[in-house]
Amino acid sequence: MITVQFITRGSSGLPWRMEVETRQVRVYPGQSNEINFTFHNQGDESNWGRAVPSVSPSIASKHLRKINCFCFEEQNLQAGESLELPLVFQLTRDLPPEVNTVTLVYTLYPVTHNNAPLQAKVTDGKGDEA
Repeated sequence: MITVQFITRGSSGLPWRMEVETRQVRVYPGQSNEINFTFHNQGDESNWGRAVPSVSPSIASKHLRKINCFCFEEQNLQAGESLELPLVFQLTRDLPPEVNTVTLVYTLYPVTHNNAPLQAKVTDGKGDEA
């Protein structure tokens, strides 16, 4: 069995808190596992954010399969809103035997959405704007 630890971190510029229901689990390689994370917007306006993962030891990142992860998409939370999302993952059976513990760290980052329409650049064929 392998110990998988989960750490969550906030980011300046995003008034969200992220919590994980279980900080540590013991799993068998090849077995699918589900862990729930809760996001809370503690700010007074709607925000977009994204949770970006990192894995240690780095060799384990090649053996971690995220089947379903909130990190695949940006999230939008209204002021005061909470959202629970799952992480479904597995470690491959060929995880090196010296790896006994895998740590997943999720860091929240703000995402800026520009709602302005895209404007095409007109060029003169040489790459210069016309």
